[in-house]
Amino acid sequence: MEPIIKALLEYGVLGVVCAMLVLWIVAKDRQFTVERKELQDRLSAEQAQRVRDAQKFTALALDLQSKVHEAIGIVKTQVAAFQNQNTLLERIAAKLPAKKGASDGTT
Repeated sequence: MEPIIKALLEYGVLGVVCAMLVLWIVAKDRQFTVERKELQDRLSAEQAQRVRDAQKFTALALDLQSKVHEAIGIVKTQVAAFQNQNTLLERIAAKLPAKKGASDGTT
């Protein structure tokens, strides 16, 4: 870069102005490069956090799903037990003799 500035300085005031512009452009480029790097780092950190949040949410959803399946299994077991009890009670009730006049409550 020094040869460029030395060459521009040979052109007098115009060269000095051009050299100052070149230096200003280089300084701004470095500044923007640093800012862009910082923004990229922040973006990477944000993306990593979102991935971690999504993984936690997925794990929680899968845990909830397994608990729901477990609860459904328990409910199915209880319903089957109640159905078996109902069948047994119906068999017992069929074997009992029917009482006369018990249905109107005037015995």
